[in-house]
Amino acid sequence: VGHALDAGEADWAARLVEQHTQERFQHGEGATVARWLAALPAELVHARPRLSLAGAIWALIGGRVDEVEPLLAHAEYAYAASERSTGAPASGHANVPAMLAILHAELARQHGDAHRTIAFAQRALPQIAEDDRLLRYLVGWNLAVAVLLQGRAGDAEQALADVAADRWTAGEPYNALRACYTRSQAQRAQGRL
Repeated sequence: VGHALDAGEADWAARLVEQHTQERFQHGEGATVARWLAALPAELVHARPRLSLAGAIWALIGGRVDEVEPLLAHAEYAYAASERSTGAPASGHANVPAMLAILHAELARQHGDAHRTIAFAQRALPQIAEDDRLLRYLVGWNLAVAVLLQGRAGDAEQALADVAADRWTAGEPYNALRACYTRSQAQRAQGRL
């Protein structure tokens, strides 16, 4: 009975973590998510795609790129093995197919691979609802940075200006700062200090 209760409590805790990860990340509390994930059994985290994705996000934020691919592999496997909804796609971090593609794009970008960054970012787009501003921001930002990696600073600057001008981005301080900072890198690459 104790073992069954422990498993039930772990499942309940996992659902709670899944429900609150995006809001914690958006409030700059990724360390809280990391503590929650560490408190859960590793096999449970690996069996739930949204938890593996949360771990991958935290690893990317922390610069632990070598931890990202295994977590994405767990998420992909768990997602393929799970019952998938045929309704409207989930939004934000709960949209597993889009987040998988976005995180692969982020990883490719960190490796300096513009071609793969673009391919993965474009793979995410059909999975994202028009009103999902967070995921649209992440795709737009990765596409713009990939253009910058290709040496097309003028095109990247315009794309980043478009990302920064989005009303949703303007209301999200971290994302607005990230877009503006990267735009300044594109300007610097053009000799416009």
